[in-house]
Amino acid sequence: MTDIVNEYYGPKAVRRISFIAVGLISYAFIMFYFAMSVTPPDWWLTTKTAEGIPNMQNAFAAIFGQECG
Repeated sequence: MTDIVNEYYGPKAVRRISFIAVGLISYAFIMFYFAMSVTPPDWWLTTKTAEGIPNMQNAFAAIFGQECG
């Protein structure tokens, strides 16, 4: 995609898109980090107990934090 943008708008636009992408990825990383740090309500921890997931916070951290467990 950056090749097409470079062809029509030049390298300045590609650089702008790259910086925007880095900013959005950083923002998402920070938000997921804080979401894993927030203390969850008790009702959410046990919502998937019947499906074999005893603690939803640990599952959330394993998926979004990419922790090996």
